[in-house]
Amino acid sequence: MSLLNVKQEKRESLREFMDRINEVCMGIGNLMPEIAMHHLISAIRPSRFTESLIKRSAKNMDELRNRTTKFMQIEEHIDYHRSHIFQGYTPLIVPRGRVLDEAMQTELIPTLKQSQTLRNTDTSKHCHYHRNYSHSTKGWKALKDKIEELIQVGHF
Repeated sequence: MSLLNVKQEKRESLREFMDRINEVCMGIGNLMPEIAMHHLISAIRPSRFTESLIKRSAKNMDELRNRTTKFMQIEEHIDYHRSHIFQGYTPLIVPRGRVLDEAMQTELIPTLKQSQTLRNTDTSKHCHYHRNYSHSTKGWKALKDKIEELIQVGHF
């Protein structure tokens, strides 16, 4: 019954949940691994991880631990990057496109091959970095974040 009462909370990370469910499982004598693995799917919030488990069940506890670890690392990677999005940007005295040129020349930002512009694309917007007409360099938030990151670590 104690295992059936364990559910992943709304704001609980996969790692926090797995720590909690492991603690409950350790307290249950003679728990069959198949039962613990089966309950995990119903106890965890819908996510890519649960989709993965439903599509292809884990063969044993070792495989389940390995797959869980990979998904925890993905979740933590995403959370890390979400927490490092800049709320404000350092004012620049030159256009962002010029900063981009310098960053690419000094290899702080990799130079990409020109990507194709899809049909029916708004050709009034040109991206200097992607070298196509899908969006403008000026409005590209990822570039603003990357430039701000380079400024914060002292490259500009």
